Formats: sequence, C-alpha cells, structure tokens
Amino acid sequence: MSKIVFLYNPRLPDAEPFAHDLAGHLSPLGLDIPIVSVWEEAAAREMVSGAMFAVTLGGDGTVLRATRIVAPLDVPVVGVNLGKLGFLTEMDRGEAARKLPEFVAEHFWVEERVMLSIEIERQAHPAQGDWVAPRAAVEHLFAVNDIVAGRAGLARAVDISIWIDGIFVSRYTADGVIVATPTGSTAYSLAAGGPVLHPQLENLLLTPILPHLSNAYPLICPPGASIQLEVCTGHQAGVTVDGQIDMPLYNGDMVKAFAAPQKARFLRAQSPSYFYFSLAKRLRRDLRVDSCELAEGNCDNSRRNAAQVLAKATGPSKGRARSKRR
Repeated sequence: MSKIVFLYNPRLPDAEPFAHDLAGHLSPLGLDIPIVSVWEEAAAREMVSGAMFAVTLGGDGTVLRATRIVAPLDVPVVGVNLGKLGFLTEMDRGEAARKLPEFVAEHFWVEERVMLSIEIERQAHPAQGDWVAPRAAVEHLFAVNDIVAGRAGLARAVDISIWIDGIFVSRYTADGVIVATPTGSTAYSLAAGGPVLHPQLENLLLTPILPHLSNAYPLICPPGASIQLEVCTGHQAGVTVDGQIDMPLYNGDMVKAFAAPQKARFLRAQSPSYFYFSLAKRLRRDLRVDSCELAEGNCDNSRRNAAQVLAKATGPSKGRARSKRR
C-alpha cells in the first residue's frame, strides 16, 4: 500500500482537524495516511520512511521544519499553506482536496534546492574569564533557509571573522552574519539588504547584519564554497538555524557552512517559472495603489497627489524593514 504522510503545525488549532478531513477525502485512493505533528521529530521521521511524499499543513516554517526531517530520507514535500506568506508551499487550503489526488497520480515535477550542512566546532577559548564552552566538540546540523551567527541576549555587537575556501576575507563588528541558501535569500537576508537568488541556484549568500563602521556588502559565493565563521566575544553570542533552532556560541567557536550532500525536494504542479510570479506577488502586497489616484485632479495638485501615492506605497514597507532589523 502506498503511503503519504501529513505533517501538521500543532500551533494552528485547525491544522490537525484539517489533516483528518483531507485524509478522509483521499481514503478512496487506498493510501496509508499517517498524521503526525511536525514538532514530534522522532515520530515524524519514523512515519515518513518509505513514503511517496510528505504533505505539510502550516506555513513556510512548517515546510522548513519538515524538510529538515525528510530530506535525509530522500522524501519530497508538498506544502499546503495555512499560514501567511507561503513562499515554499504549493497550494492554499481551498485547493488541497482538488490538487492532492493529482500528486498521488504522479502528475508533478520535482524541484531540488540546495541545503546547508553546518558544523559547529567548540574551541573553548576563554574571553575575559567569561562564556567558556563547556566542552570541546563538533556539532552537526542542517538548514534549508539560513544560519545566523551573532549576538544573543545583550544588544552588543560581536566580532566575526570570515574565511571562504580557507582564505581569510574579512572581520566584521556587527549584530551578526547570515549564511543563506538561495531559498533563504527571500527571508532574513532580504530584510538585511541581501539580494534575491533564484531557488534552483546552488550559490551560497553571505550577508552581514548592521556592521559597525564598515562598508560591508552581501557576497554571493559560488557553488561548492565553504564558509567559515569565527566568533570573538566577551559576552553571550549564538547561532540560529532556520529561525527555529538556537544554540549558544562562545569565544573562539567556529561555524562552518557548506552545501549539504542531500537536497530539499519539493513537488510542484505549477509552471517551472512560478517563482517569478510568486516573488512579484509577495513583493507587491503592500503596493496596492489605485492607478486612478495618479489621474485624478488637475495640474495644480498633481504633485501633491503623487506624493500621497508614494507615501502610501513606501511608508509601511520601510517601517516593516526597520522592525525586522531590530
């Protein structure tokens, strides 16, 4: 019997009931359909093994969490958006009952995206007698979007030295540094001033966060690049993976990021050029300006009208960008 697995976000009250409704709708297809919370990683990993694909019920965060679980098992993901943006999802709630049978019938194409493999090497170097690592070890993690190395509890900058392929590049005094995949280029890195990369590229993106007294710019690294960050700090620092996993960093700790051997695999029924439409739709969501505002009035007030339209189009967006950087 073929199996698909529903991975739902337990923080959304209607996600689990909706999963059971969808499972009932698909029952005539003779499928085994386990339903499990995406936060129960061990159970989810066991359920997903051998499945045709996993269906996520939530937002982009649910897709990220699920992908880290299923990618090592070579199981693809189909995302049903119950959240807000839905950059990574394939369909909305109202489309799921109609579209999922098409995926069961294998009417799809597979989109592969690069993931990050992360190694954190604990150096246990003391700084001013504080924040010494409890042990020397190497910890291994995976990311779909990005990792962020930088300050933790205190609003104080940290010093981060950067090597690419073993060559020293720079040392930033900053809130932090983002290493992002092309998938993650539309997330925190974008809010920090980084460029948007097409998700099927295999480049890695290095974006500093609020560097102090520095002309630091985002840097696009070629496929296969290895990026190494060393944290130098006398106070608390940390590393965050996909905005979901948070770990402390200590003075001298090394964080190494490179392309993971496994890929994130998403099933798509949309056109292969869907990303441009999706990107344009989301970047324009705050620019809902009626074009008639530019045409109304006479020559005497045209300048005032244009100023009002510009304020409406740019004001909220700038405010949100500032809040994300804090």
